[in-house]
Amino acid sequence: MNFFDAGIAIGQSAKSSELRYVKQVKVRTGLNKYDGEKVLLFKLKQEQGYTQFIYEDTVSEADHLRQKNALTEAEDLQELIDLQAQNKTVREIAAETGFAPTTVHRKIKKALELGYKPSCSVPFHSGAEQAEQFNN
Repeated sequence: MNFFDAGIAIGQSAKSSELRYVKQVKVRTGLNKYDGEKVLLFKLKQEQGYTQFIYEDTVSEADHLRQKNALTEAEDLQELIDLQAQNKTVREIAAETGFAPTTVHRKIKKALELGYKPSCSVPFHSGAEQAEQFNN
C-alpha cells in the first residue's frame, strides 16, 4: 500500500449476501469521505450475464458487520471443531464457513487450547469403523 495514493476495500454485508459496501482505506491526497462512519452500499445484480453494482445508499459500516460477542465466538469455535472432527481440511472448512484458511487454523488451535471437543451430534468414525460400515 506504500506505493498507492488511494485504496478501497469491498466488504460483504452481514445482512445479505447480495449487499456489498465500499470503504476508503487509504487516501494520500484529498478527502477521506468513506472511512467506516460512512460507506457506499451497493446491491449485486445480474443483468444479461453481467454482474453489476447498483448504488443503494450511504450507510454506517457498523450496520453491515457481523456482530461479535462471546456467544458467537464460542459457536464459531465449536463449529470449527465439529467440522475438523468430520476429517475436513482447513481449506474445506474455510470454504464452508467463509473464514480465511489462516483464520480457521488459528481458531481451531485456540479451540483445542480451550478444551473444545466435538459435539455429540457429529458422526466421527475411525477409518476401520468406516470400512466396517461400508462392508455391511
